[in-house]
Amino acid sequence: MRIYPKNRFVLGTYKRECDICGRDGLRKDMLKTWNNLVVCKDDFEVKHPRLERRNPPRRIRFIKD
Repeated sequence: MRIYPKNRFVLGTYKRECDICGRDGLRKDMLKTWNNLVVCKDDFEVKHPRLERRNPPRRIRFIKD
């Protein structure tokens, strides 16, 4: 963990509120989810694989007379 002087701005150290639980924390300690929410590490969830499932294309049968 780095210790920064009080009067120095360091990229990523601003305060941010968790989009799920509402807790305050530093942005550098938060994660971005698959649906673009910025959440703390306790609320982080990966995208479930079944959400990306796609139906296979249907076969079209032609009836010959």
